Amino acid sequence: MLESSGSPPLPSTADAASGARAVAFVQAVEGVSPVDTVRAVETQVYEVAATIVIGGGSEGEAAASELGLEHAASVLDAMQTLDQGYEAVWFIHGDAIPRPDALGALVFELERNEASMVGSKILDAANPNRLESVGAATDVFGEPYTGLDPDEVDLEQYDVVRDVSFVSGASVLIRRDLLRGLRGIDAGMPPVAAGMDLSHRARIAGGRVMVVPSSEVLHHRTCGHDVAGWRELAGRMRTMWKAYRLITLLWVIPIGTLLGIFDGVVRMFLGQVKPLIDFMRATAWNVLVSPSTLAMRGQLRRVRHARDEELFRYQVAGSLRLRKLASDLGERFGWVIDEDSGILTEEEMSDDVTAAGPLLASFAFVVLALAARALWFGAIPAVGYSLPNHAELASVIGSWAGGWNPAGLGTSAATHPSVAISAAVEWLLFGWSGATAVLTILAMAVGVASLGRVLRVLGVDGPSRHLAGLVVFLGGGAAAIAGSTDWAGLIAIGPAVWALDGMVRPWPGSLRARVGRMGAIAVASVIAGFLAPLVPAAVGVAAIVAWALIPQVRAGAVVGALWGGLVGAVAVAPYLLRVAPDAVFASGPSVVFDVDSPAWIALGVAAVVAALAGRWRVIAWGSALGFGSVVALSIMDWRGDGAVALAALSAVGGAVVVGAGLHLESVGGWTRGILGAASVTAAVAALVLSLGPVLSGRAGMPPDRWSDRLGFVSALAEPSGPARTLLLSTADVLPGDSRVAGDHRYRVVTGSTPTADQARLAEPRAGDDALALAVSQLVEGGVVRPGDLLAPFSIRWVVVIDDAPVGANLVTQVDLVPVPVAEGLAVYRNDVYRPRVTAADGSPWVATRTAATGRPTSATVRLADNASGRWGPGWSQSDWYNVLSAGDGQIQFEPESQARTVAWIAPVMLALAGLGALWGRER
Repeated sequence: MLESSGSPPLPSTADAASGARAVAFVQAVEGVSPVDTVRAVETQVYEVAATIVIGGGSEGEAAASELGLEHAASVLDAMQTLDQGYEAVWFIHGDAIPRPDALGALVFELERNEASMVGSKILDAANPNRLESVGAATDVFGEPYTGLDPDEVDLEQYDVVRDVSFVSGASVLIRRDLLRGLRGIDAGMPPVAAGMDLSHRARIAGGRVMVVPSSEVLHHRTCGHDVAGWRELAGRMRTMWKAYRLITLLWVIPIGTLLGIFDGVVRMFLGQVKPLIDFMRATAWNVLVSPSTLAMRGQLRRVRHARDEELFRYQVAGSLRLRKLASDLGERFGWVIDEDSGILTEEEMSDDVTAAGPLLASFAFVVLALAARALWFGAIPAVGYSLPNHAELASVIGSWAGGWNPAGLGTSAATHPSVAISAAVEWLLFGWSGATAVLTILAMAVGVASLGRVLRVLGVDGPSRHLAGLVVFLGGGAAAIAGSTDWAGLIAIGPAVWALDGMVRPWPGSLRARVGRMGAIAVASVIAGFLAPLVPAAVGVAAIVAWALIPQVRAGAVVGALWGGLVGAVAVAPYLLRVAPDAVFASGPSVVFDVDSPAWIALGVAAVVAALAGRWRVIAWGSALGFGSVVALSIMDWRGDGAVALAALSAVGGAVVVGAGLHLESVGGWTRGILGAASVTAAVAALVLSLGPVLSGRAGMPPDRWSDRLGFVSALAEPSGPARTLLLSTADVLPGDSRVAGDHRYRVVTGSTPTADQARLAEPRAGDDALALAVSQLVEGGVVRPGDLLAPFSIRWVVVIDDAPVGANLVTQVDLVPVPVAEGLAVYRNDVYRPRVTAADGSPWVATRTAATGRPTSATVRLADNASGRWGPGWSQSDWYNVLSAGDGQIQFEPESQARTVAWIAPVMLALAGLGALWGRER
């Protein structure tokens, strides 16, 4: 092992006088003089060769000078000032007092067990009988497990020298050569994390880490040892990121992130906001310091002698974080039901923090997690308008910000903002495919929490109001959006309810708190607007109606509604300004309500009897949103963003009705009591009947259809770039928007998987009209050379779906070759296919979505996209396509500068609003 390479054995305690081979490094602690620590070190039975004060800046340097000792800024600096006559380093905190035989016991066991690093038993200096640390274990996510009860007394029950996962950094003896190979101690870590980090690295380097209970150290804990906080959590994360191999990190980091978010969100319902904030701060800190973490991983790689399995040997199974969460939930629930009924007042029992509210909120979130479980461990289903992002995430974001839209035959119209925000989140997460799962988790958590707050403002303050959160994401309105395959519209409900909460709650009195409220409304409106552009305006209208109907909602709701609608509109201005005015109402997913569902009937009954029982204002508002949206949609026949906005309001309205109906169990009087019981029964029925999506695990969305069906396109791809595929079907099963030719629907997609930025087609251009004419001729039959007819549009593949009748017309043609490559699809390869970018002299060109390169030539280049003057150089239009100069050997699309400038408004606005929300956060 590393520590035994060429090193003579350490002398025993009895040989100490003949020549000490251990030095003491006293870690300076802010605000504490190390005098007592140094004296205790100097009076050890096993004498040290030297004592050096480490760190502490000018304060540590002054303390060392006062004691007549040397001072070093770091462990490595201290090691360089000493000669090579020592074999071990005793690292001890400046607020610790070791007993006289502490070092001797460490030296003896280090030699006897051939260990590389040993730690002491740590006792509380204020209460020497209390155990602070006797070594500890971890789980795979770095959570420490001491096995000690709070205030556990030292009865020598742990006095066994044993291997442990890590030892306390308050008193550690480590061999010099190992410490040098590990490049010292990570000075940027808090105490517990620093001990864990050093122990893990020592074990990875092939060393043995043990605890020596006979070495006792009294610890004042001034250094913050064992004090929970985001820095400790961040240090434990950094330890994990440094020590684990890449193959382990690939599953530990995403799962640990999901567990941390889940734990933080659930604890919010327990009235604990700090855990989620700490987790996010710790994650952000580790991202910021990732360059230094990577550098330390490189250093550790040079001395790595053991695999991760060596760490796993000393870890507990499962997640300690989830165990603690379950324990805390059990304590909360048990405390409420086990205490005598006279201990809690009625007001306390209705408080979320002291009654069953947190448990019901947690239950609601768990049900939602089950309903969307397929999304946690995979991508969203590729069906309809629910499609994955393009691999070139930066290019997708650029398409939103004035760039080229690749849908169909291409256009300069803006892509839908939902594509931009999902691509941005995925880009921020370094291309991790779990970005959609993170967005869904956060949206559902925010939606459930915010709806509970909205209902409280409306006077529905019982804990059962949290169950209404299930109806928000699983009820009729959400089911209509999910059935339309608009995943972005479904999760837009979460920030929409968050914005509504900020609008209807009474505005705070202080200026700072008002700034925070406006910031929170702005953040929610921007996110909701990107996911579904008309939702912020619709939520604003709902808030104004609530102000008109419900006395608890003050006039400030109007201000909040106008502010949220304005911010949401400005954020998505690049989209609204670059699409046809009716595009947000006439194109996109078709939202259809299943009004014959028993859930709608139960919801209607609950609304009627709840209104008769006395809470008619709240029920009127919820019914106006829930049922009024359905009526409005049937009258106006909207599609796309307009329909999604109405469906989102319907989802909120249905949840309000259920929440108010469940709250009427305490209404007095025989008549109202009977009506209240009927209302509760009907509300529960509506709630239960909404749980159908739990079975599928896709949150109500249809099964995946397009993830792998066109895989042959990439397998048989041309070197000139991605080829286009013409999809034909008589059913409405095509990805995203489609167009009609006779009895058939058709659309063109590029690549092996239809992507989100291709889902929505812009208004037809000249090329689209020409393609429509060609497809109509193909569908009508009698075309002998359909390949030649489709070649100008750069269509390489023709795919007939569901045995569409057009398949019979292709039997007698001569230039489309049947290729049996996909089950359930009739696939034809176009042998006269022409690449999207073709040089007049026949030289090969390679194209991407916004550029192409080839050999510089005096000939021109034909680009088979809808004509746009922003292509260059030397652009001209011929028929419907682009003709460009090939003199530079490159063509490219020039983004619209004004749209690109306007696109910066959204992230800047989001950042400023986020800062304002944090600065003025209401407590």
